[in-house]
Amino acid sequence: MPGQGTASMFTFGHAAGVAEGILQGLNIPYTLVTPQAWKKSAGLIGSDKDAARSRAIQLYPELRALDAKAKGQAIADALLIARFGIGVK
Repeated sequence: MPGQGTASMFTFGHAAGVAEGILQGLNIPYTLVTPQAWKKSAGLIGSDKDAARSRAIQLYPELRALDAKAKGQAIADALLIARFGIGVK
């Protein structure tokens, strides 16, 4: 991930590996999804960085956690990835 330090990249990779290991250990099927795939599904290709948060606010206006700029962006990404995963556009 561009702009991230070595330690934070290691931590991210470790956490991702742990999560993947748990899913495999429990025989839970999963699919890795690229940002391009879920962003295309959400209509965000070519949009600015805050577009995902704006889209999530349109879909979930009652979700106050989206109001916080930094955390709201991460929550918006998670919501839109989840919608992609269950096949909702």
